[in-house]
Amino acid sequence: MRWDGSHMFWRMLKRDLKDKKVLNIVLLLFMIMASIFMSICLVMLYCIVVQTDITYESCNSSDLTITLEQSVDDPEGNRQMVEEELKKIPEITQITRREVVKLDSGRVRFDNSPESGFLDYFRYVITGLPENMNLSYNMEDRPFYVENGHVAIPQRIAELTKSNIGDKMRITTQMGNVYELGISEIFKNPVSSNSLYYFIVSEEDRKLLYSEFPLKSDLYEIKADFKESDYIDAIMDICTDIMQLLEESHGDIKLTKCLFLSDTGIIALLVSIILGFIAVFLMAMIFITISFNLKSAIKREEREIGMMKAIGVHSFSYKILFAVKYFAFAVVGGLLSIPAAIWLGRIFINRFMYDIIFPSLNICIIISILGMIICVFFIALITILSLRRINRISVMDAIHGENRGERFKKLSGFSLYKARRTGIPMFLALSDILKKLKRYVFLILAYVFGISIILLVVRTKDSVCSADYLQKYLIMGRVEFAIEPSDEYLAKLCQKAGSLEGAYKLINDNFAANGIPAHVECKMYSISNMIVDGKSNVVALYSGNYTVDDLVITKGHAPKLYNEIAIPSYFAKNQGIELGDTVSISFKKYDSNHITSSEVTEDFIVTCYLESMGSSVSQIFTSNEFNGVQLAENCELFSRVIDCNPDEYDYYFDRMQSLYSEDEIKFVHKDDVVEEYLGDYVSVFDLLIVILSIVTAAVLISLTVLYQNIFIEEETSDIALLKSMGFSSLTAKLWHYLRILILVAVSIVLANIFTGVVGGYVLAKLASSIMRVTEFTVVVNPISNFILIPAAVLALVTVVTIPALAPMNQIQIWRVKDE
Repeated sequence: MRWDGSHMFWRMLKRDLKDKKVLNIVLLLFMIMASIFMSICLVMLYCIVVQTDITYESCNSSDLTITLEQSVDDPEGNRQMVEEELKKIPEITQITRREVVKLDSGRVRFDNSPESGFLDYFRYVITGLPENMNLSYNMEDRPFYVENGHVAIPQRIAELTKSNIGDKMRITTQMGNVYELGISEIFKNPVSSNSLYYFIVSEEDRKLLYSEFPLKSDLYEIKADFKESDYIDAIMDICTDIMQLLEESHGDIKLTKCLFLSDTGIIALLVSIILGFIAVFLMAMIFITISFNLKSAIKREEREIGMMKAIGVHSFSYKILFAVKYFAFAVVGGLLSIPAAIWLGRIFINRFMYDIIFPSLNICIIISILGMIICVFFIALITILSLRRINRISVMDAIHGENRGERFKKLSGFSLYKARRTGIPMFLALSDILKKLKRYVFLILAYVFGISIILLVVRTKDSVCSADYLQKYLIMGRVEFAIEPSDEYLAKLCQKAGSLEGAYKLINDNFAANGIPAHVECKMYSISNMIVDGKSNVVALYSGNYTVDDLVITKGHAPKLYNEIAIPSYFAKNQGIELGDTVSISFKKYDSNHITSSEVTEDFIVTCYLESMGSSVSQIFTSNEFNGVQLAENCELFSRVIDCNPDEYDYYFDRMQSLYSEDEIKFVHKDDVVEEYLGDYVSVFDLLIVILSIVTAAVLISLTVLYQNIFIEEETSDIALLKSMGFSSLTAKLWHYLRILILVAVSIVLANIFTGVVGGYVLAKLASSIMRVTEFTVVVNPISNFILIPAAVLALVTVVTIPALAPMNQIQIWRVKDE
């Protein structure tokens, strides 16, 4: 039968918009937010998958760079020799060279610089504007020009030092003069992704500064062409060849096409995944909202639906009446989200993704439309699924109404008499939940998903921003304090002791002379070659008077004898090396006079595995007996330990600080060590937690208010019946409040279980894959996970629920006649 339902549609729509203003506003906001986060997630994933290669192409990025100190005797001859050696590698297709000046962090100061120890791990060079390779673009993704007296700085350095355009940067030259330059541009360049940062100045300023740096370097930018499936493995093979060819040059090799293989890339990938979780979370909220709204609307119109079934009207005709509004909301919400998604997408990319050129406006619009289509499709699907309830309405429902049973049924083993000590409100809340658990499943899932997102991000932060992370994955040993000597004072100690290791030995001796049980360990290393099954692998061979047990050993025991070593577990897995296997390592060994050295190859036994990030050169640790045997090229700090009881730490730390002035050595307390070395990670995760908390809180507040309104509307008769029996409004309010509180408490428990089992597993696998480690440990802080976050959620629900129960005061006893 053909039926014109327009009159009924407009009547239903008018009444729905009038009676459910809050619900419709909340629903529209959910749809807009879901489209926005879905679009931002897609834009970020597009940047990771597609825009990365576009950025490399636009910047004409090299595959790697080599920084070599210029030869004093014959610089041109040395350059020619280097280029001839590099051309012997068949995969290398293009080589460019430019003169640069290397800077250490102590020669650079910014107006707002926190002087974080993390900056010491970077490499800086002063250079002119790149012309052929590794081109740079400003934050508007346009080429730029640097005027005299100004400098352009990398995006990440600007973020770490909190520098903006117009701030000042000061450079101390090797001649001791200080030059102040105004920051005119902040730029993007993939060459920065592996901690090699350009400071770009004008040609005149470059010549002036270079004149005050007698020690200069040559920066070789190299492109390679290979067809290997694993880019890292292929480029590392080239690095091995380069190191063998330029063995005497001691160059600093950096990979440049590793935007999302670096630590910042890992953060960017995690952020994009978390945004996807938020979009799915909002979709789930939309599903719950539509489901309850349709349930209410269908119940209200069940007489008309039953009558139409009775006269033979096809069900599709009146299903359309209920679905059109949600389709319209989805389309309107999606269209409104497009400009917001593009604007917020640029903010998120610039904040969480370094050195990426933002996609074109057309691409962003297409991606935003795709996000909108996904949301519209999902909303259409859940609307159709929710409308299946209409199929269960019969003509008898139209005559008698759907609810013909008692509101509260007797539960086996649970009666008011047995639960009399719990009180009427608690009894009603428990019996309601147990009798109609299906009614609250979606609400519980919403709370579980929202709380789980916050828990997952907090656990990710606790896992990455921790001393355990420094010890286990960055191979820094036990870091119980940070020590940062000034360049001048350290140079004075080095001159006195003869080496960097000797300088820290003088500091340790001073600690011991003053009765302070503190010491700083150093690890020396040189780039060597490990031969496994006839294949040469570049490794960093470490030696020194350090404590290998301060690292996290995953299997085996620390090396103790001369020919025993510890190797990264990921490297061992890839190379098929088992504990007890013998490997050959070529390294420079001191001759008997301990002045000259010779290249030797010796066999070593693998005694243990330890974790470290697998995207860099593998770090091999020898025993203390090997100390002083190899010719070490570099020295790094290892453990910084105060051997005392925890309650004595502050006493000895203060005494340690009193030995030196701030101009000599800066010490950092153990509570601030993570901020000192991982400060940029901490700020990123804190910002992400704030954003997620605001979004999740807004959603949970809206959902709680929405559910309470629906509960009050559906249970008006029951509330009136309670009042007619002599109970006060407080009893009814406590019933509703305790019910929502129990549901939230159950959700918190389930969220912790879900995050611990599923979330922890996914996070560990994802981090292991990205960081190239065999195992990633997810840290769970009991205070934040089991006390602070649950307390915050319960407080939020309490603050929201109490005002939402106010309409109960208006329910009169005469409403009981409606039952």
